[in-house]
Amino acid sequence: VVIACIDTAINRYLTEIDQPLNTPLSILMPVSLRAEDAKTGGGNEVGLLPVKLSSATDDPLIRLRQIGHSLQNVRHQVNSASPSSLISYTLYERQFDD
Repeated sequence: VVIACIDTAINRYLTEIDQPLNTPLSILMPVSLRAEDAKTGGGNEVGLLPVKLSSATDDPLIRLRQIGHSLQNVRHQVNSASPSSLISYTLYERQFDD
């Protein structure tokens, strides 16, 4: 819900300044890669995975549904890949952000 609200606000702002988006925004969302049964200890197991937000719409239900599907895809990626591969992906992607 929070991500949908932020997406709505950004899209409204960009429309107000005559810079509407042609494609949905994408964000890098931090996700925990630590297994639920892992012992607590030092260090983090965190990855950054891309999440596609909603296409331009004024309907909050459609926006929430589209973002929900994107978040389900991220959860599927986290559950189907090893933490080390997702961490490697995160590090590789961050190299090209400069």
